[in-house]
Amino acid sequence: MMGRLTDKVAIITGGASGMGREMVDLFTKEGAQVIAADINEKAVAAVNELDNVHGTVLDVSSDESWKR
Repeated sequence: MMGRLTDKVAIITGGASGMGREMVDLFTKEGAQVIAADINEKAVAAVNELDNVHGTVLDVSSDESWKR
């Protein structure tokens, strides 16, 4: 299926729950490869199971987190 986001990569912060998770679902349905960053490790593990999604634990407000 060709979607509007086929061959695109999206980075979604807060992507493992709430509105961010809804965005992950929408973007993948449109064909994007998604990097879902979130501080909730359990939620990241769950979103990581989805097709075309790479979940990563990240606190965007922390310089140390970005370095990891």
